[in-house]
Formats: sequence, structure tokens, C-alpha cells
Amino acid sequence: MAVESVWEAIKGRLKSELGEQTYLSWIANLQASEIDGRTVRISAPNRFCCEYVEQNFGFRIREYWAGLDSQNRMVRFEVTDGMAHPPALRVAASRPAAAAGGASGGGSGAGLSEPRPPARIDRTFENFVVGPANEVAAAVARQISGDAAARFNPVYIHGGYGMGKTHLLRAIQNESRERDPERRITYLTGERFTSDFLSAMKNRDTSAFKETVRNTDLLLVDDLHIMAGKTVTQEEFYHTLADLIQDGRQVVITGDRKPGELDGIDERVRSLLVGGLRCDVECPDLDLRRRILDRAVLDLQRTYPGFALPDQACDFIAARVTGSPRELIGALNTVVSRTLLIGREATTETVTAALSDYAVAATRRITVDRIQKQVASYYNLKVPELLSPRRARAIARPRQIAMYLSKQMTQRSLPDIGRRFGGKDHTTVLHAVRRISDLMENDPAVHDDVNALIRLLER
Repeated sequence: MAVESVWEAIKGRLKSELGEQTYLSWIANLQASEIDGRTVRISAPNRFCCEYVEQNFGFRIREYWAGLDSQNRMVRFEVTDGMAHPPALRVAASRPAAAAGGASGGGSGAGLSEPRPPARIDRTFENFVVGPANEVAAAVARQISGDAAARFNPVYIHGGYGMGKTHLLRAIQNESRERDPERRITYLTGERFTSDFLSAMKNRDTSAFKETVRNTDLLLVDDLHIMAGKTVTQEEFYHTLADLIQDGRQVVITGDRKPGELDGIDERVRSLLVGGLRCDVECPDLDLRRRILDRAVLDLQRTYPGFALPDQACDFIAARVTGSPRELIGALNTVVSRTLLIGREATTETVTAALSDYAVAATRRITVDRIQKQVASYYNLKVPELLSPRRARAIARPRQIAMYLSKQMTQRSLPDIGRRFGGKDHTTVLHAVRRISDLMENDPAVHDDVNALIRLLER
């Protein structure tokens, strides 16, 4: 199928899933185009829209694209100047996209898929709000960006999703490039390292891949946990780390948990992490959440000068949304979509109404572990039974429901959820989500059970 045909099919699915209003607000005006034979661009009219779509619908869009595109092209979300802006978004001109590349220096780039996505120049140390939850990681990151010597190597920054790990990596990248334009810097996600290495193996060109990745002064690897279970990729990753560290070149890695808790990661890689410097980023406290929100409002006002948020409304958001900074920004985006973009003033009352769902979830954090315990209790099972490979209906159906709830009520990825259910593949989780979604519509008993569990979890 051509890019346009795939995109139209996906838009049709999203329209039926999201509803008319959400579809018209966020999806209808996006455009799809092919960059090269391996990459497709989804274009948004401004940065706010681009980030909101990628955060809230990006996984679903990529999932649908993978299922429809026979060429298996990667999907990238970008702000594209000059595309038609829907009237609701013509509040202010968006800032121009930065042109800096995601990897600099170090050869021709052979062996890595090109072109690289632009570096997020707006992710800097200046707009990273520091508090007790992240101050050590921020201090170490600043030291690395200003000092070519690898005093701590490797550096491993770990924490939950949306805590600011990627922001710190991009800040290191941007600050390092500004201080020393000659410094060779490579930024890769765990997913990109995996896909590019496997592609190099398929093309029998691993030497070019190794030359590109190892010919760098500063290697930044985001989301190491994505490599879990990928034995061949981890073998190459280990030798890459060992080679760079031995040569005194700096390596910074992020992951979603401590080294000892990284299931499916090669013991040699974990040993390197343990031998370096580890620092975590945690959930922000109330004061830090309030300051993060203030910063986010200032950033929004650069794009939407007419936007204002009363102090009481800011206090309400900071108090209600007690999770990650990403959740906090997501709540702010919800407020913007339900006030500014439809011409409504952001008063304390409208903000409270827009975030009514958050008020319930804030009282108690919903995690995969808690979902497993609640589902097991509901069906008179023990958690080990729920996580076992047994396929008896009395266990398999609750397990599928627990996977479904984990996808709907947490920000965990499908591979991560699978790992937390006894090392299941992400396709198993996806099948469970789709199966329970179907049963919710056609089986009243499953519908009632799932809703009862949601109410229990939200207490």
C-alpha cells in the first residue's frame, strides 16, 4: 500500500476509536509522507500538537502502521512548516524546528539508518527543573557535558517512564555540542541500536555499523531495557561499551530500573553498569511538580501568547497529578485542549472539570504489580498462578484481563508489560488487549468484571 493509503486506513480506525471530536482536534489535519524507503513522516502543524499526538496516540499509530505497511517503514512525528493549519490551532505561529542532527561527527554514518531525527534543542539544562527527585542525575549530566574526560564511566540513569531521563540525555547532547562543536556525539535509543544492528547483519555490513557507533567521543543510549531478551544485539552492545570505556570515551545510558532488576539483560552489561556511576530519577514532590508546571506554562505561552493559567488552577493540577513530569505535562495538555483550543478561558472551574478523571487516580498510584494483585484476588487466585504459563481458562482469562488493565491504566509499554507477566512476548500482550476489548463489547460478564476491577483499582 502507498503511504497515503496506509495513512487513510489508520485515520479511519482512529476516528472510530477516538470519537469525532478528538479525531478532528488531533488527527484529521495530520499528514503522512515518505522520507525514504525506510521512514515515514507524520507531519503536525506545530510543536504542541506534534508532542501531544506522539505522547497520546503515537504507540497506536505505529502499531497500526506496522500491521498495514508491507515495507515495514519506521514512523517519525515532526513539525512541518508550511502545512495547512486547522483554524483551531492558529493561535500563534509555532517555533521553527531545530535543524541539528541526532548524531554528529565520526565518519559518514554508514551502517545507521538515515536521516537522523533532529535533536530536541528545546531540551536543555536551563529548562530542566531540578529538585530532590533528580538533582544528582542533573548534576552528573552537567558535569559530563562540560568535561571531555570520562570521570564516571559508564553513567547509568534509571527511573520510571516520563521522569526526565531523555531530557537529560538531550541536554547533555546539546550542551556538549555547543561547548565543543568538534566533539563527536552519538545519540541512540535502545530500539534504534537494535534495529540498525539487525539491519546491518541482514545486509552483511556489521563492520560499517561498528565503525559508526564506536567512532564517537560521547555515546548516549536511551531506554536500555528495550534490548531485554535480544541476545545477539546485547552481545554487540556489550562489546561496544567495553571498547568505548577502555578507550576512555564517555558512555551515558538510561533504563527504567536498577541494574539488578533489569530482567533479560546480559550479565556482562549489568556488570559494566554496576561498575560505573548509577543515579536515579524519582517521582517529583509537590514543590517540584508546581515548578515543573510553571515552566511548562511559560513554554506554552511562547507558542500561545494568550494562554494563562490561574495560580489556583496550577495548585490544583500539581496536587492532583502525583506521578511523573510527563503525566503532569499530559494533564496540562488536556487543559489546553479543553480550554484554549476551543476558545474557552482556563479558569479554576474549567481546569477542575477538565481534570476530573485525574482526581480519582491521584489518590493511589496504579501499577502493574497492583493490578496483578487486585486481579488475582478478584478471581481467587495467587499472583504466581496468574503469572504462570498455565493455559486453563480459569487462569488465562484473568491473566488477559490483567494485561488489558495494565495497558489501559499504566504507561508501561507492551514489551515491559510482557516481561512483568513472566517474560511474555509483546505480541502476547497485544493479543490479550485486543481479545478483552472484543469481549468487553460482546460478553456482559467480562464487561462487568473489568469495570468492577477498574473501580477497585481507582479507590
